[in-house]
Amino acid sequence: MKIKFSTYIIFILINLSFYYLYDFEKDHFDIDNILGFYPLFGFFACLTLIIIAKVLSYILKRNDKYYD
Repeated sequence: MKIKFSTYIIFILINLSFYYLYDFEKDHFDIDNILGFYPLFGFFACLTLIIIAKVLSYILKRNDKYYD
């Protein structure tokens, strides 16, 4: 399936219109005003989940001959 270039332009324009219509004054915390807070928060949250999964894999690991 080939998507036309105009479809991408329309998608970008719709996203920009949502950006301009969003009310940025309804923040609940002061940290919400920092530029790039949510991308950084998402990155570190994902990194934390990966580290937790690795630690749990070592804790819950079974012996190789467990089913023998």
